[in-house]
Amino acid sequence: MVDATDGTHEIQYSAGFTRKLLIDGEKFKLRSSNWFINMIDYEITLGNTKCQLVVIGSKADLAVNGYYLGNGEPYEPLSKIPAWVNVFIGLSSFGGIILIGLIGMLIGILFSMLYAFLGIKGKNKTIIFSFVLCTIIQIVVFSIVYIMRIEHGI
Repeated sequence: MVDATDGTHEIQYSAGFTRKLLIDGEKFKLRSSNWFINMIDYEITLGNTKCQLVVIGSKADLAVNGYYLGNGEPYEPLSKIPAWVNVFIGLSSFGGIILIGLIGMLIGILFSMLYAFLGIKGKNKTIIFSFVLCTIIQIVVFSIVYIMRIEHGI
């Protein structure tokens, strides 16, 4: 429930393949701005009250009048994330699939959500470190899987 200048409104977000937003029972379809992880920054105007639904991965939060309801921090738009972070997200996710399949993709997606959170906060050096760490983890897991396949003849 959100108290706006024109009354109280019920806002619900449902994740999944359909990504639906319900505002007072009215449905809105949402689209992710990224192919690999769910990234949504959707503006909602309720009277004179400006709200932003921000979703990264499975974590959703609503900012009302410039502050997130979940943690009270100031709203930061997803457009603040540098474009090169999306390249890292793609490389980590798709590279993980190529190297070791589903496990690699899951590792890449988990790190990709971290890249997005860090990108909003402007922590570029930490993003680069995280990308290198993700790549190392994926290569180590690939090596372990490869060695096990050779030893067991798979």
